[in-house]
Amino acid sequence: MRFLVISLFFISCSNYTTTKLKPVPPILISIKQIPTGHLLTMRASNPEIFFAGYRMFVGTSENSARNPNDLNTGIDCSGINLLPNLPIEYSIEISPTAGALAPVQAGDNPNRVCKMVTSLSSGSYISLRALLLSFQVGGGSFSFSAPSNVLIVP
Repeated sequence: MRFLVISLFFISCSNYTTTKLKPVPPILISIKQIPTGHLLTMRASNPEIFFAGYRMFVGTSENSARNPNDLNTGIDCSGINLLPNLPIEYSIEISPTAGALAPVQAGDNPNRVCKMVTSLSSGSYISLRALLLSFQVGGGSFSFSAPSNVLIVP
């Protein structure tokens, strides 16, 4: 009987697809300097079960930050501290030093998703893409969101 119920479920279930999911890109709100580097504030909602984080792309123009030649050249989050599954403001710490997240200063966003280890130059353009793990026959890869909007580093 149990086998029959399970079989009927799979036969009648048509809510599946073979196409990759595209995660929703974050919306960048602001970037400011903090004692350890920079703090990027964004709005994001990525409740996908295989959400893998964000990848930042830095460029000398808006176009080069949004459309890099190689999507593997960006800077990844080093460990997800908080899953951005509610449509509220989150922040990412960008610092040249690895390690724990910096203490939250008065007035800063406490919802820190992760830390990206890199140094940013004033006048650079930055953009983010959300990442999902994508499992395929023969191996896995990442599925990238469309690029976010671009901010200029102060």
